[in-house]
Amino acid sequence: MKGIGEKTAAQLITEYGDLAGVRAAAEDPASRLTPAKRRGIVEAAAYLDVAPTVVRVATDVPLPEFDPALPAGPRDPAALDALVKRWGLTGAVGRLLPVLER
Repeated sequence: MKGIGEKTAAQLITEYGDLAGVRAAAEDPASRLTPAKRRGIVEAAAYLDVAPTVVRVATDVPLPEFDPALPAGPRDPAALDALVKRWGLTGAVGRLLPVLER
């Protein structure tokens, strides 16, 4: 969505609970949204109407037993570096790695 990246989107979902809450906040003049964020959300209404269907997360898939603990770092740093370069993931991986190191 123009003007709202993944970091801001995550903050909005955290603050307002879900997409419906974010959209309601955009329509509420008393919300703490900045005018730019409010405008971006309102202008993206058509996209936001279909986005949940297009990017729906499967919640009914059985998962095998697994350890949910985060690893302390990448298993194969060279392979990760190649993926970062190939797919332009510098920003996302740059934010992920410090989290894994905690």
